[in-house]
Amino acid sequence: MFVQRSRPWVWAFLAPLLCLFLSGHAASLSSPSFDLAPKNIVIVSVPASGHANPLVVLAYELADRGHNVTFVTSVSYNILEYARNSTIHFHRFVESLPFSENINEVAKLQSTDGGFVTRVMAHTKAVGLAARVMTPYQYDIIKEVVTTVKPGTVDLIIGDVFSAQAADILSQVLGTLCICHYFSITTTYYNPRNVFVENLYLTIYDGGADPVMTTMSVLKRLPGKAFLQFVSGLRLKARRQLYEKAKAELAQYLPATEKPAQPIISLVSNAWGFHPAQLAVPSTRMAGIWVPEAQSLDVQPDLKHWLDGASRPVVYVSTGTVAHPSNETLLAFYEAFSAATEFQTLWSLKKVFQNNLRELLGDQEWPEHVRIESFVPQLAVLDHPAVQIFFTHGGWNSVSEGLWTGTPMLGMPFFGDQTYNVAQTVRLGLGLMIDKNIMSSPDKAATIQLIQDKLHTILRDPSFSSRSKHFQKTFQVMGGVKKGANIVEEILAIGDTTVYSFPDNTNAVMAAMAILGLVGAAVTFGIYRLGAWGLGRLLKKRTPSAKAKAE
Repeated sequence: MFVQRSRPWVWAFLAPLLCLFLSGHAASLSSPSFDLAPKNIVIVSVPASGHANPLVVLAYELADRGHNVTFVTSVSYNILEYARNSTIHFHRFVESLPFSENINEVAKLQSTDGGFVTRVMAHTKAVGLAARVMTPYQYDIIKEVVTTVKPGTVDLIIGDVFSAQAADILSQVLGTLCICHYFSITTTYYNPRNVFVENLYLTIYDGGADPVMTTMSVLKRLPGKAFLQFVSGLRLKARRQLYEKAKAELAQYLPATEKPAQPIISLVSNAWGFHPAQLAVPSTRMAGIWVPEAQSLDVQPDLKHWLDGASRPVVYVSTGTVAHPSNETLLAFYEAFSAATEFQTLWSLKKVFQNNLRELLGDQEWPEHVRIESFVPQLAVLDHPAVQIFFTHGGWNSVSEGLWTGTPMLGMPFFGDQTYNVAQTVRLGLGLMIDKNIMSSPDKAATIQLIQDKLHTILRDPSFSSRSKHFQKTFQVMGGVKKGANIVEEILAIGDTTVYSFPDNTNAVMAAMAILGLVGAAVTFGIYRLGAWGLGRLLKKRTPSAKAKAE
């Protein structure tokens, strides 16, 4: 009896100690357990916000930890407001070819609506244009870095997916460590994957999100995987040419001797549970979902007042900074939002598309429950309690912020990884999906009704909100950008990436499989010949000869 009565007092005494222990344990997970002196880190990126912004998030965290971070990109990149007030040193240069204009054209081609043939032709043209722009830009990065930094003063180079070759070459010629940032585990020229093993699982470029494969789904995916292997080969060839050009034209700025190249680390700003389950080599590190430093709506007081005074649930709409919505899409969106009575809309739309919409509408006035802005602090908007749905194009940065804030999503993907991202939100019960190709349908009324029906379904079904909140907690517990910064500091503390090295056994496995195939074919042929001989002998014994018949 004494023990039973005293138990609440025991727990009351132990509870504070337990909380202290758990808080200390959590702190140990969010920060490295080793001391690290400030390091000199150079981050290189294309000026596209979808690729540069996540690296700015990482740069901000590393700079906040006391490291000297230099962010190298071109003048066409618009630096985020919170990053301007940080200790990050932004080094911007003028590119030899107009990068942003050409990439916008690439995005416009990839956003093309229409039939299958039309889309294939547009995508083929987009790939060609992107290739012509990327190589000169990567050389610009190499030249800019080697002509402005002193050899031996850089501890780490970090590059985005489109600057991977430049980061790789810089790490080799400057004798430093290298990390390349990706949104997903990706086949690369420096990260060879066994072509057979890679076909065992789903990747984000396969379109859907169902991880269970059938024979037909594998057959459909094989050409795409073969194409990725082909592209990796082309990138390896381009890397060699870039390296040779840099060695020839920038020799006066480079060290006299090169250190042996070290394995490149792939840092993936994603999380298991959303990212498809895949086999990964040791040099691939899953680094959690990255979102910007906490934003505030105070920078746009009129917008804050509008959201605070919202009388209906708010649907926040954005098609990102790269996707090009067609005029049909703009009109369908506008009509669907204007006629809505169950929600009001905040639409983030670039000025060029706003102008297109105004021309299409003529003198028609925009209703008060539809607010259009050219820019909003997206994370702060999604965090506002009035915002109940995020209508998104499915870009990874946008989906990351939707997941982080626990906001249900309606997705309309345009290209790239967007299709998988949206399909995965649907599979997890976090939202619904719309096919952008219906925007060009002649039945405009049906298209408008479909948009409204999807939004109404998400608003009326509480399971979308509850599941979104559940996954919000899941991904926040898994760690955000702090997890990525911890991995970076781990690599800096080790000072060597050879511990993450792995052999490329693809050729050996392919040769062994070919030999097994030939042996199998030879054995099969031998069995066939032996069976044919035996059957012939058997039939010969049973069938009387002509001489025997005559007798």
